[in-house]
Amino acid sequence: MTEKSLELRGASTEAVILEALTAAVIVTDVQGRVFLWNRAAERLYGYPREQMLGASVLDLFVRLDDHDQANEIMVRVLAGETWSGEFPVRCADGTSRLVRITDAPVRVDGETVAVVGVADDITEEHARAVHAHDREEQLRLALEAAELGTWHWDLATGIVRWDERMEAMFGLPPGSFDGSYEGWLELVHPDDRDRVRIEVQTAVERRSSYDVRHRAVRPDGTVRWIEGMGQVRVGADGMPTGSIGCARDVSVRMETEHLLDEALDHAQSAAVRLQRLQAVTADLAAAMTVQDVVDVVREHARDAIGATFGSIVIPTPRGDMLERAAFFGESGPLRERYVAVPVGADVPVAVVARTGEAIYLSSRAAMLAEYAEIGPVMEAMHAEALAVVPILRGPADVAGVLVLACAERRAFGADDRALLESVAAQCAVSLERARLLEQSQRIADRLQAGLGLHDVPDVPHLDVGTTYRPGGDEAEHLGGDWFDVLPQADGTVVLVIGDVMGRGVDAAATMTRVRSAIRAFASVDPDPLVVLRKADAFAAQEWPEQFITVLYARLDPQSGEVTVANAGHLPPVLLDDAAELVEIEGSPPLGLPMGDRRTRCARLEPGAALLLVTDGLVERPGQDVYAGLATVSARARELLAAAETAQATVERLVDEAGPAELADDVTVVLVRRPRC
Repeated sequence: MTEKSLELRGASTEAVILEALTAAVIVTDVQGRVFLWNRAAERLYGYPREQMLGASVLDLFVRLDDHDQANEIMVRVLAGETWSGEFPVRCADGTSRLVRITDAPVRVDGETVAVVGVADDITEEHARAVHAHDREEQLRLALEAAELGTWHWDLATGIVRWDERMEAMFGLPPGSFDGSYEGWLELVHPDDRDRVRIEVQTAVERRSSYDVRHRAVRPDGTVRWIEGMGQVRVGADGMPTGSIGCARDVSVRMETEHLLDEALDHAQSAAVRLQRLQAVTADLAAAMTVQDVVDVVREHARDAIGATFGSIVIPTPRGDMLERAAFFGESGPLRERYVAVPVGADVPVAVVARTGEAIYLSSRAAMLAEYAEIGPVMEAMHAEALAVVPILRGPADVAGVLVLACAERRAFGADDRALLESVAAQCAVSLERARLLEQSQRIADRLQAGLGLHDVPDVPHLDVGTTYRPGGDEAEHLGGDWFDVLPQADGTVVLVIGDVMGRGVDAAATMTRVRSAIRAFASVDPDPLVVLRKADAFAAQEWPEQFITVLYARLDPQSGEVTVANAGHLPPVLLDDAAELVEIEGSPPLGLPMGDRRTRCARLEPGAALLLVTDGLVERPGQDVYAGLATVSARARELLAAAETAQATVERLVDEAGPAELADDVTVVLVRRPRC
């Protein structure tokens, strides 16, 4: 049987996609060996291409004392878990860097087949964070060691006494503070005044200490942040007598906290953007058509910017028009009206195609102010914001234009633009792949059609059904299966079914030559042993390393006598009152005979049928191929018993297998001898 192995397809194309990312991306197999990486990974780790490819990440990047943790992470990821965190790595120059890394499994049919690691160098970020923490700590210690402004508030007299440092803190010359509680509150920022009054009043009522932070407006208009720490004093009768305390200017700290908050917001935004780009990259890697690409964009653009309409527009071969290749969210009339746009038109999509520069329009008013012609379109789509982004293969090389419209106004900030332009850059690679796949599929379909596998002659006194279904994906639509139904001059008919190992053009080319040779041999002498002996010699000479199986049968429609010769193929099944295998022991593939080949004779009674299949129909993971053949044979008997024709039966057999099951070519020949 042909052995099938799981392969990661399109690795070189995915590597091109990864070049659009600034994050370091390394893809390893399940043993941790590198087989795909981007330039960012080379820049981060410092290892040249020839040293990275095929090397173990454990040996190449992981420090010896981190091996246990790295192994634990790998076990978790291979089990299907995505791991994210900070991890120290060893670079080519011997230095260590700290990276923030996400390791995600690539799973096929529930099994992890590879691991994708996306990393950002956070060494400097970590150093800055440590430095900022140290500076804040130094600031705290310096403020505590400094002389603080102090006050004393006497409730009985209402007098508040400040020292010179307190006055300086509030921007007052020495001795100029009026000494009143209300005078202090007048210096507190109006927006903070009520809150501060309540906090102090509550502390007095509770006879407690208090901390109060507020803004102070100096006489020159400058605003400072002041932090006061007070203690309510109590007399012998338990009643509050006032408070004492100190204050310090914490403006620097507040500014630092504000900057840290901004940095945190920026980091969180960047993390979200990176996560979304990772998801877009993964989804686009599976896109096989232009519409697939648009569907991926739709899902992510809807979540990211609230896009409700979108399309991908590409230049025509002549380059004078822009045609919409795929879309989402538009109404029928709009799709029919705006299919193509001249490249020279004064509309956003044409301008972007000419200049390679994105256009962002945050409102319908902005659209109409610059491009009045698109007003009716935007109104019909109820669009309030528009993003038109070039899909660039390289500098000044526009492969197409991504158009996204939102039903609400949107400013399209820096994060939005960075995300959309990164998505568009990845679309360029996906579109090129889709174009090549579509072209390959067209070529494959034409070649397959040229093989004539659907041209079956009428055979008197026999009900013949045949079918051929190519397996694999769109990029691999040529295979090595074939069949023949060859009426002979003496009234007999030759049935041939075969399989050349592998897929693609090479397998199809070999199959064509083998098929032609067997046809030629049969035309001279249709005897099964004669034909297979010649085919053995031909295969040994032409394809000594190729694995080719053939089943050859000669049937007399009048008598029902059938002679079978087999070269490594699945045996035919005689379908009558039961299903019987017509097996021949010692029947190796073509070109590998061990001694003389043998034949076996059987008789096809009226109403009985002979079933020939290739392994693509009966071979399933975890299932014995003969068990699969028995299942198919039983189903064929049911269909024939229900008065189905031979042709309807073979088509039902293949249809019921399901497209998801047909990873290999499927070929079926069914010949029934009608009842008299």
